[in-house]
Amino acid sequence: MKIETINFDRNMANTYVVSHNHQAIIIDPANSINEIEQAVGTYKVVGIILTHGHYDHFKTLPDVLNKYQVPLFMHKNAYHKLSNPEYSYSYFFGNEDGIEIDEEKVSFVKDNDTLNIGNFSIKVWLTKGHTDCSICLFIDNHLFSGDTLFRGTVGRTDLESSNTYELVESIKRLMNLKKDYLVYPGHGLHTSIEAEKRLNFFYNQIKH
Repeated sequence: MKIETINFDRNMANTYVVSHNHQAIIIDPANSINEIEQAVGTYKVVGIILTHGHYDHFKTLPDVLNKYQVPLFMHKNAYHKLSNPEYSYSYFFGNEDGIEIDEEKVSFVKDNDTLNIGNFSIKVWLTKGHTDCSICLFIDNHLFSGDTLFRGTVGRTDLESSNTYELVESIKRLMNLKKDYLVYPGHGLHTSIEAEKRLNFFYNQIKH
């Protein structure tokens, strides 16, 4: 499996293009469509997934959907943020209208779902805290953590639908994983579960 990280705009989240057996999925279409197309290359895109409903993670979603016209997956609470600039914080990035996506084109996910998208089998965990719609995605040995878990820290909880208690529970759940997943966060550098068990400042404050 090949994972391409796209981040040419530090104000936007990491976009991941995950490819395997000539197919690809796009996680968090935040960066430009041209950059995403280059990362996709000749692979066939079979799905798009949002880790949560903050604008810096879906800025180019309309362009990507127009280009690839494939199924879109997210938690239902994320969908209601897309068109609400106060909930998605799109106004912070100069978009005062949000975006409109036909609900019939969206597949909603919930905790412990397994998504079979093309050649991909993806386990979903609902990891509330940063938002009420934050999800983590497990693909083989890889964990895409959105804004729940970062290298050395965790997502903020001072935003609409954030909850510090729920974030604590979500982080503990991730840190109880027995397998040492490679972690691909919504912002910043890659890490691993074992590294975060040792070095994550937030976790080391709550683990006892």
